[in-house]
Amino acid sequence: MNKSVKKITFSAIVAALYFVLCVIEGNLASGFMVNIRLAEGLLVLALFCPEVVVGCTIGCFLFNLLFGFGIYDALIGTTATLLGGALIILIGKLTKKDYVRLPLFGLGLVILNAILVPIVLIISLPEELTWASYWVEMGIVALGELIAVYGVGIPLYYALKKPLSHLFGE
Repeated sequence: MNKSVKKITFSAIVAALYFVLCVIEGNLASGFMVNIRLAEGLLVLALFCPEVVVGCTIGCFLFNLLFGFGIYDALIGTTATLLGGALIILIGKLTKKDYVRLPLFGLGLVILNAILVPIVLIISLPEELTWASYWVEMGIVALGELIAVYGVGIPLYYALKKPLSHLFGE
């Protein structure tokens, strides 16, 4: 099978998996009291196959639009995933050393989500949240993102490193 077809197919599978994981998580994946979207850990796979960022972005967009906080979430929240994924691709290109790339890969995701997702929550839930709660929400989102990105991402990286390196020839 052609390498490009493999990467596009893998990205589509990741998009579906991202969406389904978020649906299974429900409010845990998209809430203002707890916000731990375990599917964000899938973005570590962009270190093997950069096209995964497109898959995660599509899965994120669909979940945010259908089950999250609507159009603001679909646009702003998904932007955090897309830009964080782009940073993962950059880190993957800059270094192949696990001891460097693994501590760094998720920082962009954590920071971007911590900055952008509270804006979505405050706009979407004006009865529960105000701009005065921005910093608290930022901390909640950052903590949840750290748990998801590193708690899921690093074990997933090591579990799939050999098969994905073989599959994608990297």
